[in-house]
Amino acid sequence: MTHVLFVCSCNTFRSALAEHLGNLRAHKKGLNFQFSSCGTYIDGRGVDPQLTNLVRDVGLDLSSHTPRAISQEILDQADVVIGMSQEHVDFITENFGKPAYLFGAVAFGRRDLQAEWRGIESQLTRFELNRHQYFQDILVRTMEAMPKIMNTVPRIARLQAQSGIISKGPKP
Repeated sequence: MTHVLFVCSCNTFRSALAEHLGNLRAHKKGLNFQFSSCGTYIDGRGVDPQLTNLVRDVGLDLSSHTPRAISQEILDQADVVIGMSQEHVDFITENFGKPAYLFGAVAFGRRDLQAEWRGIESQLTRFELNRHQYFQDILVRTMEAMPKIMNTVPRIARLQAQSGIISKGPKP
């Protein structure tokens, strides 16, 4: 079983969504993946009720998701760690010395997805974009990414093993 960890800021939106979408897809397709998520910090918020309602339409239940903060123990359980933005990748490598990969690069072979996330976020702020549309945009992008991530992650895990990068367990 390949364990993939998604990391974002508060573990209340992007990483939680990726975790639950990944597990749903793996279960439906009978794939040997386990997905989990955490945040670089926890701010006391839970998953937004509007997001919880939206994702029910695609078969997800985020109502029981409990945000959790990153720790060495959580990282040690993962074969591959994916940061939702470059800031998250940098946080993981600087604070834990564990290799982490950028969501957009793993899913789409692009490093510029962070600009796309920020573009959607700035629309929310600048144009008072309806929260439902904001959540819908990220949901669609994450749903597009999951099959590609599931195709790419085994190759990353193999390359890590071949190059001697420790995928599980503490940094030596």
